[in-house]
This record gives sequence, structure tokens and C-alpha cells, in this order.
Amino acid sequence: MNTINRFLFAVVLFVCSPVLSASLSAAPAADSLWNAANTLYVNGDYKGAVALYEDIVEQGLVSPELFYNMGNAYFKDDRLGESIVAYRKAQLLNPSDADVAYNLGVANSYVKDRLNVLPEFFLTRWVRAVAGVFSGRVWAVLSLLFLLLTAAGVLLFLLARAVSRRKLGMSVAIVSAVLFVASLCFMGSAVSKINSGSEAVIISESASVKSSPDRASIDLFILHEGTVVEVATDFGEWNEIVLSDGSKGWIRSEQIKRVAF
Repeated sequence: MNTINRFLFAVVLFVCSPVLSASLSAAPAADSLWNAANTLYVNGDYKGAVALYEDIVEQGLVSPELFYNMGNAYFKDDRLGESIVAYRKAQLLNPSDADVAYNLGVANSYVKDRLNVLPEFFLTRWVRAVAGVFSGRVWAVLSLLFLLLTAAGVLLFLLARAVSRRKLGMSVAIVSAVLFVASLCFMGSAVSKINSGSEAVIISESASVKSSPDRASIDLFILHEGTVVEVATDFGEWNEIVLSDGSKGWIRSEQIKRVAF
């Protein structure tokens, strides 16, 4: 999938996620799998539940609830890394879900590696924090609302005869235009998280990070299951990864799983 198509997919995913979520109950096959998976989970068959949840994903259906339940099943099945991947997907689709945030925090507490985080420019940190308040879908709706308010303000400015109303129209148009641009930026930030697919999680119990994409190269350090990394480069069966503390190295692709749709 090329870059443009990936971007369009991410936008559609954000704007249409209520429809996609609803399709879990609308599609008979998916609905049957969903109910069966939930039943298996309640009965303690976590491997069976995971398999059915994955079948739903393979049908192209996504929702925060699906990845949340999948994360719970992975966690119960002692697959820490994959549970964190599922929770992160749920969080990308619905950043304000407190249950997802709590369970992700619990899962992260089992991760052995404790890495320092490089300081970010305050503006970047602020934008990231604000963008994470709502999902990309909400930011998209807000941007459309502010665009309509901008148009209404312009019309009021052009059509009103009273000076006070013209001033009001100009004020509404300016403020709404600023908020429209800001909403687009926040939506773009949310979309890029899904579109990039650069975030990944270690799914092996332990993984040696190499100095080069070669099994015979020097071991730089060891990472453990559940550690979140950023994938910088793909090279055959190897990925160059970057950690939150700035450390870099190469790891085999089979030892990580990307947070990607």
C-alpha cells in the first residue's frame, strides 16, 4: 500500500470508525465470531478467544472494543508483548477510553526494561498531549464544524450592514479559522500515528539488539518482551530500531510486532 493510500485509509478509519465498529454487530459472520470469542474468554479459553478475535481482524473489521478484548485475551494467555500491541491499537482508535489506559498501564508494569525518555521540545510535547485528548475522528468532526463557522463568519461580514455585526462576523471567522487549522493539525497528528506504522513492541521473551543486520554481529544490549520501540529502517529480515533513550540497533523482524492496522 503506497503512502497516499495508507493516508486515505487512516483518514477513512478515523472518520468512519463508528460505522466500522457497528459492523461487528451488522455482519452476521463477524457477529457470530465476536459472541463466540467473548464466550471463550469468559470460560477461560484465552487461546481460542484470541484466534477468533484475529479472524475478525482478518475480515477487515476494526474497533476499540475489538482490540481491547483482544488485548485482555493476550494478557491472560501470557503474551505480554502482543497484549500491549492490541491495547495500543485500541488507544489509537479511542484515546479517551479509561479502561484501555488502565489495562495498558497494568501490562506495562510487567515489562522488565525501564528506559529513559529523551526530553522533547515543549511545543511538540504540548501538541502531542492535546492531539491525544480526542481520536482523529473527533478532530475531523471538529475541523468541519470550525470550517462551517468560518464560512458563516465570512458571510456575516459580507452581508451584514451594521458595523457591529460585520465586526462580529470578522471575529468569528478569524477565531474559527485558527481553530480549524489547529484541529487539522491535531487530526494529522492522530492520523500519522496510524499511518506511519513505525511503533512496534518486542514479542520475544528476550531479544538481542545487534550492531548490524547480521546474526554474527556484536550484541549491543538485550530487550525484553513488551518494550516499545520505533522502527527506523527495514532491511530484509531485520529492522533498525530506536529506543526512547536514543539507543539504536538491529533486531530480527520476527521478534517485534508493529502497532499497525
